[in-house]
Amino acid sequence: MSREKMGAEQLKAAKEKINTEGMQMEEGEEGGAAVYVGTKEEVTKARQLAETEGRAPDLASYLVMHKKVLANPQEIEGCVGSIATKNFEKMTAGVMCMVRRGDRLDVYYKDSSGDLAKVEIEPEKIASIKKEAADAMDFSSRAIRLTEEQLREKRFRSNKDFIDWNPAGVESQLQYVRLKKLEDEQNKGFAF
Repeated sequence: MSREKMGAEQLKAAKEKINTEGMQMEEGEEGGAAVYVGTKEEVTKARQLAETEGRAPDLASYLVMHKKVLANPQEIEGCVGSIATKNFEKMTAGVMCMVRRGDRLDVYYKDSSGDLAKVEIEPEKIASIKKEAADAMDFSSRAIRLTEEQLREKRFRSNKDFIDWNPAGVESQLQYVRLKKLEDEQNKGFAF
């Protein structure tokens, strides 16, 4: 692996750590400021998430605000091999796989750039869905169904090949590979 790529991965990990941990203050401490690291677009997105507490007026806004790119095809190939990557590359943008996790819906999909992306949807944070499901006896189930319907209206579609491809498993493998690389890089410095 080239030094530039290793440096880029370390920068990406450090940036993610700073942006997810955010500002930490001691109890009783006042003031302070949040710190965001990234491109202008990434900083704007992070600020918007913090200011709205992740809430959005509709599903489209929520998707833009919460989208996480998990990997591009080259990263996928380094993790799961060329056959799985070729299968992923053949799929069209918008294919998705939904995984319900309690009151949350994890949506894995191929985005318009050809990358594997994920959005963790909490329907109670989407005003239009919350309003429409408010009177349901089982708010959570109704909100999840409404979210699924709206995703399909936005041209997201389930695909057996994508579901069989197991994007949640690929995400786990990517995390493992990235963690292993970081450990290997840190251990190189202590070879004495």
